[in-house]
Amino acid sequence: MYLSADFDAAMQALGKEPAGGSMIAWWVVLDFLWGILVVYLYAAIRPRFGPGPQTAIRAGLLLWVAAVLFHALGEGATGLFPQRLYVIGTVASLIYIPIAAVIGAWAYKEAERIVPSG
Repeated sequence: MYLSADFDAAMQALGKEPAGGSMIAWWVVLDFLWGILVVYLYAAIRPRFGPGPQTAIRAGLLLWVAAVLFHALGEGATGLFPQRLYVIGTVASLIYIPIAAVIGAWAYKEAERIVPSG
């Protein structure tokens, strides 16, 4: 919401329609998928780094670098959108992705392994 006016102006400068309901719905679906991915990353690195918030933050930072930082650096160099949009979005996601990872890790539970006796 904070960047909506800037984003709409950038879209208009490109000759595109402002972000509407279907685009926002798509972003919500993508954010949900990113959430699944960050919990998957947490589960994958948990054996090496141990369970807990620090490992979740590592998973969140890994996702942030791979998905947000690299994208912003690559697309930002094209000048497609104003640099302000990239910087604010990238910094904001540096805060909320690790937080989301910690919340997802808190909800994550390993299945109990049953070891046959005898």
